[in-house]
Amino acid sequence: MPQIFIDVRLTPCNFIPGSKAEKWFQSKSYDQDLFLECFLLYLKSLGFSCEKWLTCIEQHNKFGETEVNNENFKNHFHYTFIGPMNKSTLSFKQNINAWTAEKGFKGCPAKCIRWHGDLEDEARWRRYPLKSSHRLEFKEKSKHLRYYGYTEEEIEKMCIIAQSEYERTVKQNVINRQRLESKNLFWEKMCHQLLKAEKINAHLSRTCWIAIVNYYVSMGKDPPFLSLDDKVLHLQLRGKAITVEQLYDAFHKSSHG
Repeated sequence: MPQIFIDVRLTPCNFIPGSKAEKWFQSKSYDQDLFLECFLLYLKSLGFSCEKWLTCIEQHNKFGETEVNNENFKNHFHYTFIGPMNKSTLSFKQNINAWTAEKGFKGCPAKCIRWHGDLEDEARWRRYPLKSSHRLEFKEKSKHLRYYGYTEEEIEKMCIIAQSEYERTVKQNVINRQRLESKNLFWEKMCHQLLKAEKINAHLSRTCWIAIVNYYVSMGKDPPFLSLDDKVLHLQLRGKAITVEQLYDAFHKSSHG
């Protein structure tokens, strides 16, 4: 029988009010056991024999933050299930979609419940739910880190590796965000400098193009020639030289013949 890998991500805020799903995770209790019991029974009815499962809570976003713009990060849960499937898998996704709709999950079920017949990196997939478990207090970890079919030693090793992977990923995500913020700040400063006191005539595309190139050069940066025409249009929009409708027409002129 083929081995099947199933992963689930559940966010309590994504449940329809009054639904079974909401009752499983109402208030701050987040009853993982109720969901596991119900979901495992359903998987069994589909011909899936679960040999191993693992679940843990995640309380941080991809930047390692628990709070963004004074709003708490929405805690969510990761689950993985491993076992053989003794029936055809062709209708599995359709059945899962029907089940999640019945239980009251919002959004696209395929985004929160996925199954795989093969994995490129099975070991990493197995330990993924443990990626931020090291940030949990002992009481939280004992409550939300649950597993079956693994030994305690296996879980400890998986936690160590997952922690290292998580910290590297968070570090890179922070770097990428800083780069994007720096890029956006550069664009905002350039627009302000070029448009203030009508320093350039935004109605003239050639003038805008030259001004943008000169600004990049003066700041010691290489002009983005591949996207320069788009930046001219954006600058003209900011300078109210063109309307949003004209911007649309400019971007879609090739589709109009």
